[in-house]
Amino acid sequence: MISFKDYFLITESRQEMYGWMAPNGRMFPNTGDDIHSDNAETLIQNFNIPKRGFHVYERMYYAGWMRVSYEANIIYVANNQTAPNPTQMRFLKTLADRFHMKEIVFDNETNDRVLWSSEDF
Repeated sequence: MISFKDYFLITESRQEMYGWMAPNGRMFPNTGDDIHSDNAETLIQNFNIPKRGFHVYERMYYAGWMRVSYEANIIYVANNQTAPNPTQMRFLKTLADRFHMKEIVFDNETNDRVLWSSEDF
């Protein structure tokens, strides 16, 4: 399992929150001009993610990966198969705290749901 200290060595800016979060909570930011689907293709090859579904997003979602992005002070986490697991939520809350985000919103393609808010404290 990756430690918080190790995690922050690779996530030093908000821009790095655009990417994919593995089931173990590690972020894999989109690089350069990559978009989420380009990054997903690379991760599918590097991690031998099984073929399931027609689109690269579906393959990532079935394997428990979360598509992560942000707008203003809100982190958006997307997966139409499953919500973030406890490890992913722990890392997402730490990201929210580190970058002074106000909410973590889960998008399952049907509706959005606030998973965490800075007003919860």
